Parts: sequence; structure tokens; C-alpha cells
Amino acid sequence: MRKFVCLLVGVAVAFAGVSCSDEGESVRVEPEVGIVDGSVESNAISCTIVPAKATACAYTYVEKGAPLPSAERILAEGGNRIAADAATTVRIGALKWNTTYVVIAAVASGDGLYAAASVELTVGEEPDLSTDLGAGANCYIVSQAGDYSFVPQHVNGLPVENISSVAWIWSTKVGAGNQQKLVSDVAYRNGKVRFTATGERGNVVLAAFSASGSIVWSWHIWCTEEPQTRTHTNGSVFQDRWLGAVDTAPGARGSFGLLYQWGRKDPFFGGVDAQDCEDYAEPPFTVAVNNTIMNPDYGLEWKFVDEGADPLRAAAEPTHFFHAPKHDWLAEHNETLWARAKTDYDPCPAGYRVPTTAELSDLESVSAADFDAVTGGFNFTQNGVQAWWQGCGNRDIGGYLTIFGQIFAWTSTVQSMGSGDSAFYFSERFIVDDWGAVIAPGNRSFAQSIRCVAE
Repeated sequence: MRKFVCLLVGVAVAFAGVSCSDEGESVRVEPEVGIVDGSVESNAISCTIVPAKATACAYTYVEKGAPLPSAERILAEGGNRIAADAATTVRIGALKWNTTYVVIAAVASGDGLYAAASVELTVGEEPDLSTDLGAGANCYIVSQAGDYSFVPQHVNGLPVENISSVAWIWSTKVGAGNQQKLVSDVAYRNGKVRFTATGERGNVVLAAFSASGSIVWSWHIWCTEEPQTRTHTNGSVFQDRWLGAVDTAPGARGSFGLLYQWGRKDPFFGGVDAQDCEDYAEPPFTVAVNNTIMNPDYGLEWKFVDEGADPLRAAAEPTHFFHAPKHDWLAEHNETLWARAKTDYDPCPAGYRVPTTAELSDLESVSAADFDAVTGGFNFTQNGVQAWWQGCGNRDIGGYLTIFGQIFAWTSTVQSMGSGDSAFYFSERFIVDDWGAVIAPGNRSFAQSIRCVAE
């Protein structure tokens, strides 16, 4: 609690004329009032009002800068009445943070004279009671209900600039209905992104907007229990689920992770069943539309864009699926968007990154006999511990989802073939299905699964 020595303004100031008596005439009583012991605790202020020679006393408060009401108005029009013959301590709560208030006390005497006093008290900055999610990343894991915050930084530690506001833009559905049920109270305040998590499981994306309304960056909030880790024979340490998965049970809806175009940080919704497949007679993203909710305030949609983009445009359009020539989504090819050293476009949470081909190499031991064609995945045992690898399929160069029980796992390892106008650009991926496992080049405009590896 902070205590203040209060400056009393207008103590014993009469607002009606005082008549100097001739001999034998009575003197009109001038009331007095003082304010002492002002203090601030959290977003509440307190003080003690001390009236004297008064028959009526009341108080009110306003934000500093607002017109101050007169003593007559306070007493006549809704001021808070208190004892006129004794000191009274008053407390005013639920006030705005970082705001100065003026408390005004008014008194009147039986002779119709008035007096007032005032004091200024300042409520400080709102205390940050939220859980800080830590270092800069493009994905944050939230396992429990509660208040959370993070400083908007790139992976390299530089700030995300030009932020005017932050809001959720899309989420996976939770239960019945079309209400977003994962986060609330999303805001940008005091240099931090803030939100309240409900404790439900799923995925939601928060976006930072500039003053002009364009998206400057976005973050994936992964609402799942804290993933466990599995150490492979080659020493690589992986999470026990796909990036975006909220379950590890074979074939469970929640075991299907999100899908990523190579080199992008922004997730695309995949599927919820091993046999999911979007009909080429319809627009792409029908499965995504049926299983996600878009924030209606921003007019965003899942959309295929048949042209290349640069990384900044892709970041500004996180729900657009780009396709460019030469097996890429980039208008100008870039081999460095994902790498062994974590980059600003890596979609994994802090402490993890997209794996290299070498780090995923133990998957080459998977055989056709290991694959469960019913649930569309396999249990991979390393060092005596199992982990489920669900087949999540991929989105092809047109944005269409095809799962059919296949695993396509991106690596950060790149391939290029040819040169000049005849060059083609690929990135390596593992394909696992009921034929076994194979390393194969992949079109970078495909959206595929990621199993994050510890840095």
C-alpha cells in the first residue's frame, strides 16, 4: 500500500456570503472539511474525510482533467453521503489502471454555507499476474487454463514492430457449435501479447495488426498437454506428437497435427480421419472450413493463391496457400527459411525446431509390417519407449487435402536440381505408409507434417 500526504484544497471555503454581524447579530457558521491518509492499493483508492461544523457531508470522484463538481452539486445530485459529525474512511475500488483520480468532499452548514476539499490519487500500472510464455517463438504451448502473455519477438530476439492490436484469427472447433472456445481476452498491452486460455484442447492463431489493419505477424497457440519427448537411437530428441496434435492415441481425432508449406511458420488445418480427402470437384479446404472457426471481424478465409509470394507477404496472409513454378511457393527461391540453426520462420515452439533428414534417419528402419493400415500410422519404438506416428497426409500443390493413411514428414534439408531456367527446388521429406519408409524430395508448396526436434 502506498500512503500520501494529501494537499487539501478549499478547506473551510464558504460558498455563500458571510455576514459580519453588528453587535447583537448572530454569526453564520462556516463548515470545514479536510481529507487525510490518502492511499492506493491495487486499483482501489482510500482516504479519510474529516468534516467540522457541518450538518451534511458527501463525496464523489472524477478522473483528473474532468470538470470538478461544485459542493452544492455533490450534496444535491448524487454524491455519496457520509457522517457530517465524524471522520469517515472511504474506499473506491475497481478503478482504471494507470489513471489519476480526484476525490472531492463537500460539506454544508445549517446556515446554508458550503465548503469543499479535494485530493489527487494515482492508480499505477496493472500488475502482470499472467504466466510469461518465454523466449521468442512462432508457437507457444499452453497446457492449462489461465492468463498468459509473451513479448512479441522473432526467434532471433528482435521485436515484432508496428503492432497496434492483437486478436485471434482462426481456431480449431471444440465440441458443437461455431464459437471459438480456446482463448478469450486477447489483447496487446504494455508491450506484451495477452490472452486467457480456457483449458480446452486445440489450436488457435493470434495475429498482430498494424494501425492500418494489416497483419504484421502471427503466433500459433498450441493448447495441449506438455508433449513428452522420445530419444531416438541416433541421439535426436523428438516430441511425442506432430506439431499441432493434442492426442497421441492411434487414430484419435486429436492425433492429427497441422500442416505446413516448407519454410513457412503459419499452419494449415489438416484432417481428423485417416481417410480424409477433399473432392477436386469442389474448392480446396473443405475439411478445414468444416473443422475450424474464422474470426468474423477480419474477413479471412482459407484460400488457394496460384502465384508465388515472398516471406513477408506470406506472414501477412497466414491463411493463404501459395503456389509458384518450379516446385515452390516462393516467387524467389530461398533455401534458408528452415535450417539446422533455428530461423525466424521455424514453426516449432521454443527449444525445438524442424528436424534435418539426418535427425529423422531412424525412420528408415520402419517396414510395411510396422504400419497399421486401419488407423493409418505406426508405433515407433526407440530405446524401449513407443511413440505414435499418425498418418496426416498432405495438402498438394492446389491446396487439396489427401490423407489415406500416409505420413509425409518435412525436414529442413533442401535439394536443388538443375540450374537457371531448368532448375527445380525441393526439400527432403520422409514418406511412411504400408509400403514402408523412404526419403524423397518434396514440392515445397506441399503442406505436410512436422515432428519437432530439440535444439
